[in-house]
Amino acid sequence: MTYHYLAFGIPVISEIELPALFPLKESQNADNPIYVRLGTAPDQLVEKGQNADRCAVCNATEMLYTIPDKIRLYISNGNQITIEPIDSDYETNLIYFYSNGLAAALYQRDIIPFHVSGVFTQPGKVALLRHPQEQASLPWR
Repeated sequence: MTYHYLAFGIPVISEIELPALFPLKESQNADNPIYVRLGTAPDQLVEKGQNADRCAVCNATEMLYTIPDKIRLYISNGNQITIEPIDSDYETNLIYFYSNGLAAALYQRDIIPFHVSGVFTQPGKVALLRHPQEQASLPWR
């Protein structure tokens, strides 16, 4: 079965359920989607990468993200995410997909995500609050 979602305005077509994402009808626009599948993540990147932190190695088009004893993610070209479950209860570990996997796909699409919060100031009006975004230093760019 195939599941269709929307994340950050981008269609997501998945072979697994992703309950934290907004569901789409299959017939809705699916231009330039992100495809999500269960599988085996590669042992290393195709192109040379750099360690971004203790869990991730990446370059401009790939990221390999490993949480030992839980889950591995391989994100490539901003449109493919392979989820390799290590723990038998991988659904519990999908938080790493939602946070790091989708963020990596956005970076690979040259979209920089950032966190905001909103407060309703009056009916139909909202104030968005964010911390000033500093220029990111991305070693693989």
